[in-house]
Amino acid sequence: MVSVRASVLPLNTALGGSPTIFLSASFAGLPLINQALAAENPRGGGAFVVTLRALIKVLGEIAPAAVVQALADRNMPHPRPTPPPAQMTPLPGAAPAATCGAELDLSQPGSGGITGMRIFGGGFLPSEVVDIIELGQVSATTNADTFGGFSVHLSVLSSLFPTAHTVHAHGESSGRTSNNAGFTV
Repeated sequence: MVSVRASVLPLNTALGGSPTIFLSASFAGLPLINQALAAENPRGGGAFVVTLRALIKVLGEIAPAAVVQALADRNMPHPRPTPPPAQMTPLPGAAPAATCGAELDLSQPGSGGITGMRIFGGGFLPSEVVDIIELGQVSATTNADTFGGFSVHLSVLSSLFPTAHTVHAHGESSGRTSNNAGFTV
């Protein structure tokens, strides 16, 4: 087995022995840590350098519970692909259109580089499972209330460079898909 030091030593020697550790891959499955590290030492084109100092700083700023929740959300099995959001106007007498909105969650504002967001909407079946979709992946799952409304709280990593996020809601039973809701953190 090759040690980490042996694998990075040629690269560090070529750079004059700087305290930079080069990794061949990102921290797979840990999007909060990747985003925070990318904000520390960006190199353009989505590339970034991880220094020991940046790694210690990032790990000290991100709450372990936020990392665990991000991993759980990212790795939650979801067997069915979700359809893209549809922008349809219902006919008179038809079921209501599904809606989705996003706002800062003032009850859970977050800290340490994490921003609390509330994703909410309606137009789903009572008690229906509602998936919150971002970039084609389920970010959260909740159940609609007795009126078909939903509200879910998400923790989003904020960085030095504002990032635009777009989410929509999809009802698993009805197949209804909401409008897109966007926010920047």
